[in-house]
Amino acid sequence: MSGDRNIELLRRFHDHLWVRKDLEAALECASPQLQIDWSASIAPYSGTYDGPQGLGEFSRAFWDAWDEFNPEIDEFVECGPESVITVYRVSARGRKSGIEVASGGAVIWTLRDGTILRGQLFQTKEDALKAIE
Repeated sequence: MSGDRNIELLRRFHDHLWVRKDLEAALECASPQLQIDWSASIAPYSGTYDGPQGLGEFSRAFWDAWDEFNPEIDEFVECGPESVITVYRVSARGRKSGIEVASGGAVIWTLRDGTILRGQLFQTKEDALKAIE
């Protein structure tokens, strides 16, 4: 899959999951063996989430905790035919607390045969780039 197709797939996945909150449409972009590795997170969602059920648990945790949750992709970094780093900026407001937060990070995505296989969170773009070497 070409770099442009990988980036388009990640854009669709992001839009379905975070903008539209349409889990079923997001899952159409992902492999049934999808793994989301959020173990580097300093937020309460730290952990690894496997398959469609895992993505559902992961996304609902965010949707339930935040009244507003707005992750934006600032940059795509192609790292070969099967890897792309997305650099994120996030603004959010807690559902119960009303507290507003801003954060950022990077995710290394592994893609194969037109599907997303894995996403692994890093605190910075630099950390993700080091891991991909």
